Amino acid sequence: MKVEVIRPGSQTPEVSRAYQRESRRRAFLALAALAAGVAPGIGKSESYRVVPNIAVTASYSDNVALAPSALAQPGWVTTLAPGVLAEVSGARVKGFLDARLFGTSYSSDSSLNSTQASLNAFAKVEAVENLLFVDARANSGQQNRSAFGAAATPDLPTPSTNAVQTNALQVSPFIRGQVSDVAKYQLRFTESWVRANDVRPPETRTSEWIGSIGSASPSAKLGWTVAASALSLRNDLVGTREDNRIRGSLIYALNPQLHVSLVEGYESTDFAGPPKQGSGTPGIGLAWTPSERTQLAAVYERRFFGDGYNVIFNHRTPLSAWSIVGTKDVEALPAQLLASNSLGSIQGLMSNLLTSTIPDPEARAEAVRRRLEETGISGSSALSSNVLTARPFILWNNFASAALLGATNTITLTLAYKEQRSLGTGVAAGGSVVNDFRQRGLNANWAHKLSPLTSLTLAATALLTDDLTIAARQSRQYSSSLFLSSQLGPKTSASLGLRHVDFNGTTAPETYRENAIFGTLSIRL
Repeated sequence: MKVEVIRPGSQTPEVSRAYQRESRRRAFLALAALAAGVAPGIGKSESYRVVPNIAVTASYSDNVALAPSALAQPGWVTTLAPGVLAEVSGARVKGFLDARLFGTSYSSDSSLNSTQASLNAFAKVEAVENLLFVDARANSGQQNRSAFGAAATPDLPTPSTNAVQTNALQVSPFIRGQVSDVAKYQLRFTESWVRANDVRPPETRTSEWIGSIGSASPSAKLGWTVAASALSLRNDLVGTREDNRIRGSLIYALNPQLHVSLVEGYESTDFAGPPKQGSGTPGIGLAWTPSERTQLAAVYERRFFGDGYNVIFNHRTPLSAWSIVGTKDVEALPAQLLASNSLGSIQGLMSNLLTSTIPDPEARAEAVRRRLEETGISGSSALSSNVLTARPFILWNNFASAALLGATNTITLTLAYKEQRSLGTGVAAGGSVVNDFRQRGLNANWAHKLSPLTSLTLAATALLTDDLTIAARQSRQYSSSLFLSSQLGPKTSASLGLRHVDFNGTTAPETYRENAIFGTLSIRL
């Protein structure tokens, strides 16, 4: 089979415009799907709000194109970002949408001018009371062509040639219920799509059936579950790949706080390449909840790729939240981009921190957004971005995070370690081979309240990437910023700050430094 590969920068204007039209069409369909799911359920028992907003950012940079030092040109960069924040909350309908459009112009090089979109939206609908439910999610933002280029920040525009506008949509209907006091069950189907603009890999789709049935009482001395899944991944470069699993668990309660489980199962897959191979998947599990403030859950299984595990530890005090997350599993790009909660995310930490004082999830999510907005701490960083690839891959994801909340200080810290290894010959954006890589990263933020309306924030990020097959291939990315943010009025805020970025890669054109001063004015209409 002959595969035509369109490399970055080689597209004709007609092809580029076609991709952009298709991207806009899919974004519209995503929003329409979410609206269709949410709108019929809005009634007297639901509350909703729509908040249009606009932000203007002006910055003076000594390297507007993020070029090597010898080619650096200074200039002004102006970004106009209109957006809308919409929420609906009710007994049977919940939804959220944060959409922004960035129009960026460069005084020294108009060829860099761009228009980019950012979208984070989800809807949860109880279509048939206590039986049929529908989840939908849509994301649009920037991801990375290569692990060794400058890492993109998913929800912010950047002139980096490594950044790719990527759109993702997921729809997931499911039924769940209970058979008397004997068992509870759930059957879910999930369809996901991911497409990147102007580059390959092509559109990737996954379809997954997941069914489970288990004992109804969580307090039983001896419990049980049986679960089965069938996952299919499809795109033009790899064809169709499938992974089918069935497993059963026996759960024994040593005491009300501590449960252990034995797992036995079977997996049939061609994710590593045809033909399909089958193997047993024995495992063990542990769940420990000594208090409502502390939880530990861990599962280990023997998989076709070796040892797989999932460990989650959360602990909170009135003024702090701590989290350790570790996973080793097979991933595909759609699931990675559409995960409802990023591992080790600042939003997740802040939400955990406020659980005791704000039990309602929707009210707590709003409090988290407001807190981040007031302090100027960003909800995403270079650690949040992903590398586009057409094949499934083995992913090690390990995060240790902490958030400290005081009367005048807010501190967040995230340490990250990630390894990604392709199953078979990996194909990245542009058709190039994805080498296995390792990343280590740190993101730290300290916000100090100077007054009830004004905060001073220091932020720093470091991301180190190493090739696991070519020792000389690596990149080092460091960024830091210091800025003052203030609430000028009930609907108006502003910030003024300094930024420094230092990127060193083994590919010379990808090495650059930038210093900038920037100011932002944000208005909620």
